[in-house]
Amino acid sequence: LESLPANNAWRNPIRLLRQVVAGMDHALRYMKRLNGRNNIIVITGQKATGKTRVATKLSEVLQSRGATVEGILAPKILKNDIHLGYEIQDLSSGKRLPFAIKSEENPTEKFGIPYKIQDDALIFGQSVLAKIGEEADLVVLDEVGPLELQGKGWAEPITRIIDGREKPILLVIRKSLVDTFIQQWVLGQCLILNVEEIPNEEIISKVQSFIKVHATSN
Repeated sequence: LESLPANNAWRNPIRLLRQVVAGMDHALRYMKRLNGRNNIIVITGQKATGKTRVATKLSEVLQSRGATVEGILAPKILKNDIHLGYEIQDLSSGKRLPFAIKSEENPTEKFGIPYKIQDDALIFGQSVLAKIGEEADLVVLDEVGPLELQGKGWAEPITRIIDGREKPILLVIRKSLVDTFIQQWVLGQCLILNVEEIPNEEIISKVQSFIKVHATSN
């Protein structure tokens, strides 16, 4: 009974229908995770602990061995060792664009964070993610964070990719956000690899093994 809509919800049948459909979609995604091998890998750690560096190295190793790796990385923009922001990099083409530039005085209001989001990079990232299908051996989604948890940033394409793929997906998520993201996206049991606890080479080896096991079980 607690899960039923409130009495006043029946006054707006369209809104009620949307809530019911959203609930059904949530349940279907959950059942999908329960009924098959989970394909989600999470690389995590605190800020500035080398998460993107590990994801980059992993992608390079896999590509050098003939694997198809798609998705996006978010390498830092550094000048004289000063962190100025982030780029967005397409793993398929290698193309990079400045994505988020630090701007304490003029943050992007719609995101509520101290960075100025570059519109052309946002469009570029959306186009990269829109092309991702089931063919790639691994999809990498770097710096999944507060924007996505608010339903902004890459939230929509990430949802499509997670719901539509059977092959492995690697998410790079800050440690403090991992549990919330797993719960919100109904990810179930994930392979979680903390860069502060596991050596980089071991993380790369574990992901390679995960991909092989997943390939032979499907």
